[in-house]
Amino acid sequence: MTSPLIVKSSATPICVEPMKNSRPILWNFDGLYGWIDKTIVANEIQLFEDKEKAKHEPTPTVLCFSWDQVIELPQDVGKALEKYNGKE
Repeated sequence: MTSPLIVKSSATPICVEPMKNSRPILWNFDGLYGWIDKTIVANEIQLFEDKEKAKHEPTPTVLCFSWDQVIELPQDVGKALEKYNGKE
């Protein structure tokens, strides 16, 4: 399992720097946990790269995700994933 990028934020949307490789995002939203699938992140990265190519110049852009893009997780599952964070 690819370890998720863990984001603790009470703000929505969340914005993160573009990644070289897509990984899922575990979002801790004031104790509510949401999972943003690796596929959704990969799609956002591809859109970012396409926009960069169209502009023909680098721009400081971030990837943003809103709560409606998450799969809500039970709190115990979210806490376990947060604690695990890629450890064997």
